[in-house]
Amino acid sequence: MKNHAGSSKTILLASDSPESSVEIIEYLREEGFRIDNKVNMQNVCLSIVNTAPDLVMLDFVSPEIDDLAICRDIRSKYQGPIVIVSKKCSDVLHISGLAYGADAFIGKPCNTPLFTAKINSLLRIFERLKVRSNGIIRIGDLTVDKSCREVTFQGATINLTSFEYDLLSYLVNNAGRVVSRNDIYLALYNSKRNGYDRSIDIYISRIRQKIGDDPVVPKYLKTVRGAGYLFVGQKQ
Repeated sequence: MKNHAGSSKTILLASDSPESSVEIIEYLREEGFRIDNKVNMQNVCLSIVNTAPDLVMLDFVSPEIDDLAICRDIRSKYQGPIVIVSKKCSDVLHISGLAYGADAFIGKPCNTPLFTAKINSLLRIFERLKVRSNGIIRIGDLTVDKSCREVTFQGATINLTSFEYDLLSYLVNNAGRVVSRNDIYLALYNSKRNGYDRSIDIYISRIRQKIGDDPVVPKYLKTVRGAGYLFVGQKQ
C-alpha cells in the first residue's frame, strides 16, 4: 500500500555503490517519497544546499567506522534527520554512526513496513522540532504563526477571535488525529464538556467560513460523525 504521508517528502539518498540502492529507491518511490539520488557520498553536503531535503539517507554496502564520519560533516550543515542504512550493522558501527550525528542506523533489507514506519517517525519528530523552533506551521494555503498568533490564508490575514485562533491552533497541532469535543474542552477550557453544549460546532463553522473550507468536501477541517474533528491538511 502506498504511503500517502511520504507523498510530499523528499529524501536525498547517497550511496557508495549505485547497484546497492536500486531496490531501496524503487521501494521508497512506491511508498510515495520523492527521491533525489546522489551516488557520490562526497557531494552530499552540496546536494543538501541545492535540494533542501526532508531527510538524508546514506546507503553503505560495507562501511568502516571512518566512513561514517561523513555524518559529522553533514550535521554541521543540515538540521534534518540523517539515516544510515547498511547490511553490515554491528553494534560498534551503530554506536559510531549515532555518535557522528546520524539519527538512526537501519539494517537492510529496507523494503518493509517497519522501515517505512521508522522513516515516517523521524520525519514527524523533526517536523515538530522545526515547528517549535520558528513557531510557524504551513498547511497548503494556510499558515499559522504562533509567535504573533496570526493566521493567513492564501497570503491574506484571517480575522479570528482569540478562541477561534486557539481552537484552530489546537487542531493543527493534532493534524491527522481525530480529536473529540471533550478533548477540545479539556485542552482549551481545562474542564469536561457538557454533553449538550454545541458551541465548539459553532466555532468550527465560523473558522470554516473564514478560511473558505467547504464542510461537504473539506480540505482542512473534517467532521467525523460520532467522534469529533480531524484536521486533514498536511504540515509542510
